[in-house]
Amino acid sequence: MPVDLSQAGPPHPYPASGPRLLPWLGIWVLCCALGAAVVLLAWPSGVPASGAGFWLSIVGAPNALFAVLLGIARAGYETEYLHALYHNQHRQAWLGKRVADAQRPLQVLAAAYYLPLDGEPLAQVVAAGNVLIKSQKPRGGGGNGLVMHTQLPEPIPAAVEEIDTIGSTDTSEAIQAIGDDTAETEPPAPPMPGDGFGDVLSRLFIPLAHTLHRLSRRGAALAPAVRLLSSAPDPDQTRLRQLHAVLAEYSLDALDCDLAPVTTGLMLADAWLDAGETRPLLVIAAEWHDTPPAGSTEGGVALLLDPGKRPLPTDIPVIAALHRPAAAPLDALADGLSTALLWGKSEPAAVACAWISGLGAEHDAALARAFGQASLAVVTDWKAQRHPDRILGHAGAAAGWLSVAAAIESATEGPQLIVNQTQTVESAVLFAYPQPPHED
Repeated sequence: MPVDLSQAGPPHPYPASGPRLLPWLGIWVLCCALGAAVVLLAWPSGVPASGAGFWLSIVGAPNALFAVLLGIARAGYETEYLHALYHNQHRQAWLGKRVADAQRPLQVLAAAYYLPLDGEPLAQVVAAGNVLIKSQKPRGGGGNGLVMHTQLPEPIPAAVEEIDTIGSTDTSEAIQAIGDDTAETEPPAPPMPGDGFGDVLSRLFIPLAHTLHRLSRRGAALAPAVRLLSSAPDPDQTRLRQLHAVLAEYSLDALDCDLAPVTTGLMLADAWLDAGETRPLLVIAAEWHDTPPAGSTEGGVALLLDPGKRPLPTDIPVIAALHRPAAAPLDALADGLSTALLWGKSEPAAVACAWISGLGAEHDAALARAFGQASLAVVTDWKAQRHPDRILGHAGAAAGWLSVAAAIESATEGPQLIVNQTQTVESAVLFAYPQPPHED
């Protein structure tokens, strides 16, 4: 669940001041006057009103009373002050630990996507702004109706060139390493034609399989867990069985895999961090439509994330850092953005680019207002915003993760902001690291 700092409560206020001079000067005068009067009235009639005893009683007793009263008041002030001090110190230490834990990012070890892009890089296509979504007939038929969407070609034997890889070795090497690093092997046969979802999954594993094998051979502590997200209803877990089948194709069937709720979105990263897992997490999100929703796209994305709690093999580079996401309703998006910036250890002025998905043009005004309230002046300008949905179509469960992959691919220096709407609006900060050029 999201980190909740409200449990710390408000700080305790310190007392305004100690005993004040003028009020206590009045009390001293009153003590002296009343004390002297009482002593005179109580003084024995047969005893001379003179000598050290008399003056000690007249002067000393009232001042002793005043000192007792002043001491009680000062002790009360000190008690209240120390109580507030210790509470606030403990609160600050608790907040510091919670914030430090929340600012620990997930390391991105590899990323891949498969989309109808005609071989062009996703980040470049989105930045160019040339709309690819178009009105066309769904593959499932549906009469003569046309739907605005983009779609993948029908499944054919997977071609390595059609898979875009971020931060891995060149794809031919990755395929050669499947099952055995020392033996050159052909890519596994893709699923049967017509099984489009399985085809998308299989293609995503082509550039990642070698890295997954290297991690798995290091033992259970580094064997990645696999979580699959898809928008399509799957009551009989057909998608999960397809994932198991694809893992078996790549000799990775020993990996722990499961479905994640589609509404999880980027908050899957938050849940993984909260769980205290030491294992890497392979997030796979894919979409395939026989009857596509209007404004949608097909495709998939896979990201290999690591909590950074155990040393990684030296030959597996870290290509980016994804900080803990924050979730907020649209009308409180500014609070969510501010929290995401806190988790990402980033100043608002340093954010030069925002990747936004799940929010249509009708949300532009609310988005600009939230950016302004969060002091994100740079990304308030539409030129600093990237909207993959408006270029390709909405990718369903994959939308937010595709924005992460595109941000990594763009290699923009400094913090980048990821904004994705599911049931709430999720925000996260990402740092992309310089990547070595791929060998030809």
